Amino acid sequence: MARRRSVRQLDELHRVSQRIERLARNPDARASGLRIVNREFHRGIHDMAGSRVMTETSRRMWDLSAFLINTGGAPQPLSSAVASRHDEHERIRDALAADDVEAARTLMEFHIRETLNVIHAETALRDAE
Repeated sequence: MARRRSVRQLDELHRVSQRIERLARNPDARASGLRIVNREFHRGIHDMAGSRVMTETSRRMWDLSAFLINTGGAPQPLSSAVASRHDEHERIRDALAADDVEAARTLMEFHIRETLNVIHAETALRDAE
C-alpha cells in the first residue's frame, strides 16, 4: 500500500486529516461530523491499496465494524480516544508518505488492535456506572 499510493492520494489524506483535527478540537462538532470524516480517512487508506477487490472488501468490513461499534450500547463509541486515534492516523499517514511499508503495516495493525482496547475500556466504564 505504501508503495502504491499517489501524491494526490497523500494530499487528500492530509486534507481529511486536517478536518479530523479541527473536529477533534470542537466537542460540539464531534458527534455530527467526526464519524463521517473518519470514514473518509479510512476510505482514502483503502483506495491506496490499488486493488478494487481489496478496496471493496475492506470497505464492507469497515462498514460492518462501524455498525457494530456504533450499535454496541456506548453513547459515543471511541469518543474517549479521539486525540490518540488521530495521532495514530497521523503516524500512519507519515509512514505512507515516507514509503515505509513496514512501519505503515505495523501502525495499521496497532490501530486495529487499539480499537478493541478502547471499546473494552469504554464498555468497562459504562458497566461500572
